Amino acid sequence: MKILQLELIAFGLFTDKTLDFSTGNFHLLYGPNEAGKSSMHRALTHFFFGIPERTTDAYLHSNDKLRIGAKLLKDDGKELICYRRKGRKNTLLDANNKPLDEDHLQ
Repeated sequence: MKILQLELIAFGLFTDKTLDFSTGNFHLLYGPNEAGKSSMHRALTHFFFGIPERTTDAYLHSNDKLRIGAKLLKDDGKELICYRRKGRKNTLLDANNKPLDEDHLQ
C-alpha cells in the first residue's frame, strides 16, 4: 500500500492541510521547531491505528471534530479514499462518511 495523499482536515495545529505524496518514491519533511512535523507523524499513525481516547491533538479542534483523511494506492492498483475520526467504534469512514471495515487498511 502506498500513501498518495494525507489530509489533515482537523488535527493538532492543522486545518485543511494536504500533503501530496503521489509523485516520486522518497519524501522528506523538514521544518523549524514547532512547525508540526511530530503532529504530522502522529496523524499518520492515528490514521492507520485510530486516534487514542486521550489525545493531546485536540487543542485547536474539539475531540468530535478531529479528522484525518488519506488517499491510498492498494496493492491491487485500486485507490482508496478514507477518513479517520476520533471515537470508540466505526471510526474509519469512506468518502461518503459511511463506516469502513478496518481490514481495508491491512
